[in-house]
Amino acid sequence: MSSSTGPGALRYRTLRRRIVAGLIDILVLQLPWSAHAWIRERHPHVVLFVLWYVALRVLIVAYGIAAHARWGQTLGKRLRGLRLLDVSETRLPSLRQCVLRDILPVLQLPVFLVLGMPDLLAGRDPALQADRVLEHIGLSWLGTLWIVAELLTMFAGRNGRSLPDYVAGTVVVRTDAEPGTPG
Repeated sequence: MSSSTGPGALRYRTLRRRIVAGLIDILVLQLPWSAHAWIRERHPHVVLFVLWYVALRVLIVAYGIAAHARWGQTLGKRLRGLRLLDVSETRLPSLRQCVLRDILPVLQLPVFLVLGMPDLLAGRDPALQADRVLEHIGLSWLGTLWIVAELLTMFAGRNGRSLPDYVAGTVVVRTDAEPGTPG
C-alpha cells in the first residue's frame, strides 16, 4: 500500500468525489422510493405491500454491498472515478468485506422491518406513521453519527480511509490515478 504523501498521494484524494458519489447513489435509490409512493397510493393488497416494502428495504441495503462486491463501484463511484479495493489494493473486496463495510445498515434492516411490521400488516406505511417517528429518529441518529465518524476518519486517517474502510479492510482509490495512469 502506498503512503498518503508522495507521488501516489493523488490516488487517495477522494473526499469530494466520495461525497458527490454518495449523493448520486442517493438519487439512484430515489427511483425505487418513487415506485414505493406510487404503489402506496394505489392501496394494493396488504400482503403485496408488505412484500414490496421488505424488498425495497433489502434493495437499499443490498445496492452498495452487491455493487462493491461485483465491480468495486456503485454507480456514483463509477461516475466519479472511484473504486473500492481490498486494503492490499490488489483485488476487489470480498462479499464479507462489503457486508462489514455496510454493517450499520445491515444491522438496522431487521430493526426497521420489525418496527414497521405492525403498521404494514394494518395496511399503513411505516415511514408515514407518527407513532414510529421516535424509533426511526433514534435509528437515523445512529446513522448520522456513523457518517460523522466516517468523515472524521477520512480526514484523520491514512490514505483517506473511512471508518467503514477500517472495519472492512478496504480502501477507496481514484481510478484516474491508478498505477500507470496519468493523474
